[in-house]
Amino acid sequence: MIARVAIAFLAGGLAAAPALSPLRAETKLDLSALDAIVEEAVSAEGLPGAAVTVVHRGETVYEKSFGAYTMDTHIPVASAGKWLTVATVLTLVDEGRIALDDPVEKYLPAFGGDKAAMTVRELMAVSSGLPRQYLPIYNTEADFDEVVNGIAGTTLEAPPGTKLIYGGLGFHVAGGVATAVTGKSWHELFGDRVAGPLGMTRSVFGRRDPKAGMVAEPASNPWLGGGLVTTMRDYKAFMDMVMNAGMAGGKRVLSEAMIRELRTNQTRGLPVAFTLHPDRETPYALGAWVESEGEDGLAVKLRDMGAWGFNPWFDFGRGYYAIFGVYKDKGFVGLWPYAKRIEAEIDRAIDARAAQAERKARSAEVLGSLVGGIVGTAAAAEASETRLQKIEIETQGVKRVYYLYVPSSYDLKKPGPVVVGLPRSALEGPAFLQQGGWDRKADKEGFLLVLGEGRAFEVTRSGKKTTLHSFNDGSDRYPGGPTSDVDVVYLGDVLDDVAARVPYDKDRVYIAGFAIGTSMALFAATQGLGPRLAAVGAVTGHMWDEAKSDPGLPPLIAISGTDDPINPMKEGLVRITTGTGVEKPSPRTSVQRYARTAGLSLESTLAYLGDGLYRETYGPNAEGCEVVFYFVQGLGHQWAGMPAQGPDYLGPSTDRIDATDMLWDFFKSHSRKH
Repeated sequence: MIARVAIAFLAGGLAAAPALSPLRAETKLDLSALDAIVEEAVSAEGLPGAAVTVVHRGETVYEKSFGAYTMDTHIPVASAGKWLTVATVLTLVDEGRIALDDPVEKYLPAFGGDKAAMTVRELMAVSSGLPRQYLPIYNTEADFDEVVNGIAGTTLEAPPGTKLIYGGLGFHVAGGVATAVTGKSWHELFGDRVAGPLGMTRSVFGRRDPKAGMVAEPASNPWLGGGLVTTMRDYKAFMDMVMNAGMAGGKRVLSEAMIRELRTNQTRGLPVAFTLHPDRETPYALGAWVESEGEDGLAVKLRDMGAWGFNPWFDFGRGYYAIFGVYKDKGFVGLWPYAKRIEAEIDRAIDARAAQAERKARSAEVLGSLVGGIVGTAAAAEASETRLQKIEIETQGVKRVYYLYVPSSYDLKKPGPVVVGLPRSALEGPAFLQQGGWDRKADKEGFLLVLGEGRAFEVTRSGKKTTLHSFNDGSDRYPGGPTSDVDVVYLGDVLDDVAARVPYDKDRVYIAGFAIGTSMALFAATQGLGPRLAAVGAVTGHMWDEAKSDPGLPPLIAISGTDDPINPMKEGLVRITTGTGVEKPSPRTSVQRYARTAGLSLESTLAYLGDGLYRETYGPNAEGCEVVFYFVQGLGHQWAGMPAQGPDYLGPSTDRIDATDMLWDFFKSHSRKH
């Protein structure tokens, strides 16, 4: 912390300030975008139907059937049945009747010779070395035990435990171990140990390639590596059990230790000799692919897709599972992209809501415990250890204030970056925390946060005087006088004052604004402050007029929304409620003015990034200045990634992007040129 500095801490001094509008209530997880993806898949792939289920933290947040499908339509799931085979065998491991690291030969004597070292674990981890094909396995009328013993006579493709060779023979042999130990048929074992306890009344292992919609019959030689026919409702019960750490209906189906085995990367370090996963190097657990894993070695994302398109996966990190229920003969390749699009949309929606909730909680904490009066609370800093400090300086003979936020992560011995934040019209400096959640970002990244504040002026509303704040942003609307550089000088003096208090890296000074704060940031950068800045961030604001050419201007990132009623994409007269209105340039005009001032060509590169997000790039020039302009379909006069604030007429926010993250990522990639 900073010692012995003259600071007025935020106690009750801001009590008379106008309160910010409260954050709107968090919305429910919106996965309606999945409809279009699934409908496209059904149409493009010629499917009779499809179904999707998404369960997040125990709540079904999306469940919908398309075409002829229902939740009870029988679907052949191919390799997505491997999980069920594994789960059945693991119930016997729980009872101590099978040990995963025992040699298969212990239970099936025919597996001696070159297969003597083969373990039960390796059978279900596709690392047993067994060949990929053995034709008798597909004969549903054959005797199950005879087929299993026949596999013992096949030629290994690799010594056990040395390579990942994806295939289904190991699961058949694992089932043979289970039937040998218990003396029961596979159908009895599956029914008693998994299907029965989970209420999977419409699921059965049949032949390798049942036809769509066909109810499989319990074949004498059930194909355990890919012959499961089930329903969305039944399969959901299995996924629930795994997500609930082995519990279902208050009863334990699998121990937590076996659930960990299901999630453990079993092929770490093994070369991949054969795989059907699109990402060739993806390792394998027991019956499923480990697409990502945590520091504890357990899978974070775990998937068991089938050759006919059926695609279930867990995302333990985000706390959800999803099932994309489809069937198309040899349809995996065509349907995989749709499954990935579904997954990406779910991940995006969950991540955005989580970030929104975190920002909301953090903003409430900061504004409640630190800023006190700006949101009408009595809680405020009571001691000099408060990290948000209100500092008074004298600039051009006038007393002004700014706010300094020093995160606990800031290293005073190693000067770091500074972000100067400028809030929207009428509000005090700390409003920038609520508008963009920058305190959270400063805590995480370890930079100083300086909050500028416009000069105070009084207005009378409904007979009552209210103090508001505004910057001289280069327009003719500045209260109390014509346009001047008064606030450009103020911001320079603020940076000087901060430098006298806290060491910072003068090659990494950034400025970010929102609305009038953006206009002020652009005005400052082009009217003398530019040489001190490494980059500028502009969220929904204007550059009001042309400026003198300056190829040394800092790079700019700008973000605007197509549904912003205050700063619309089409320039002209803007009238929000009453009054004569204001003539405003469009966001693109402002961006181009800045680019032209920097000496950049106005021949831009436009790219559609998906999900309603566009990027327009100008430059860079020889000095390294580039201008990157993002515009977002459906975004109003809001800070993207934060809940909507203010009156409804300001329009909606969005969680499709996070403006704070985008600005900081841009800032990190730029330092001041000398």
